[in-house]
Formats: sequence, C-alpha cells, structure tokens
Amino acid sequence: MKIELHSAEEVAVTLGVELDTLYRYARKGRIHGMKVGKAWRFLDADVQEFLQQQRYSVKPTAIKTRPLAEILRRATTESSLQGGIACHGVEASYAEVDAAADLLAGSLQSNGVVPGGRVVIVLPNSLEFVVGCFAVWKAGAIPVPEDPLIRDEDLRQVLEECVPQAMIVDRGVAERLSTQRAGLENVRVVYIKNRTCSMSCLDKARVESLDAVLEGRAAPKVLRFNSPIPAKLAAIDYAGVMAGQATGVTSTQSL
Repeated sequence: MKIELHSAEEVAVTLGVELDTLYRYARKGRIHGMKVGKAWRFLDADVQEFLQQQRYSVKPTAIKTRPLAEILRRATTESSLQGGIACHGVEASYAEVDAAADLLAGSLQSNGVVPGGRVVIVLPNSLEFVVGCFAVWKAGAIPVPEDPLIRDEDLRQVLEECVPQAMIVDRGVAERLSTQRAGLENVRVVYIKNRTCSMSCLDKARVESLDAVLEGRAAPKVLRFNSPIPAKLAAIDYAGVMAGQATGVTSTQSL
C-alpha cells in the first residue's frame, strides 16, 4: 500500500498557518509528523485529525493603524509604493505631494491653526486638493471638503456649523466669500489658489497665495508633528443643509 506524505509547505497552506508555526506545533506534538532527513512530512490522516480536533487557534495578526499623513510619508520611501498622482494633466510624485503638504502644514500651524481645528477646503478635484487634505492632517487639524459649486447659503451654513480656523479655496470661491462675514469670525488664514483678490470681509485673518506656499516662495515654517488629533477624525463631510442646518458625517483615521 502506498503511503502519501505531504510536505510542510502543503500542510501549512491547508491549515492557514505560517511554516514556523507548523514546525512549532510538530515539535510540541500538537500535530503528528515525521522528519525525513531535515524536512518534516505529514500523513493526510494526521492533518485531518488535527483539523477535526480543532486543537489549534490562529490569532489574526494585529493591524497597526497609521495616520493618513504617515501613510503618504511611507509611500515616498518604500520601493513597493513608488508612484504619484495625476489630475487633469498635472502630475506629481508622492515625494512632491509630501513636500508640498509639509510646507502648507507648517504655514497652517504658524498661522494659528491648532490640533482639532477645522479647515474648510473648497477646491475642484485637483492636485492642490490632495495636498491640502494631507497638509491639514499633518497639522493635526480636520479637513472639511466642499464642492466649489456649493450654493452660497449652504456654504454659509457649513461655515457657521463647523467654525473653521482656516480655509483653502480657489479664486472664484474667494470672490463669493468677500461679501459675507457669517461663519468667518474665527478664520485665521485663507489660502487662495490663483489669488488675484483680497478679502475685505476678514478683519484679522491673513490672506495668502496657495500657489506661493506650495512652491516654497513663502517664508519657511517650523512643522510640529507631535500634536495629537482629537478623536482621530479624518474629515467632516457635510452632505447638505436641512431645515436651515448643515448635516453631514465624520470619518476617522483608522487605516
């Protein structure tokens, strides 16, 4: 009668364990096996007995959660994650996105944005939008993204609801905001893409060119990465306005 022996690799796949774990089970007698030379071999009956008895327990590997900004930083150094972002013909490597986000994050912190503070981002799908989100996370703050096509009254409700400390907007949104004050009382800095205008509605806030900051033409800032993020919120996404009040959802940085 022919006896079929299975290799350790085959049995490990069947049991769903690592080879080292299987060897440890075999050495402790938790699964019957035999050594043929230096290699372990297992009978099918022994494998089936081990499965039926359910005498082993494979604990799932704990997944270490990382802040989103750290994931971007890792992507700039790990060869398996090399790549970049392309949007409407504009391309940037992960390293370039990371460096630009550092500059903007440092500027946010220097302009008084604190951990847990809200930063409203009203930009179209673009490289600047991606950089803006990562910059806010790096600064320990919480991005509140909105569509540039949002109605003025809805945007006002969002601003009054989230009480932002900063805004990142394009020129068109900046021009629309220049006629209102509601919801802007706590804004400390506004970054405008393609800036060609000032914002007379802001008494104490700084108005800066987003392009200048991202290109490093603004004064260099010192970035502090050790600021914890309250509740580890990743973003606040307002779905709309109902009964005169902005409503939305939050998401966390558990990646």
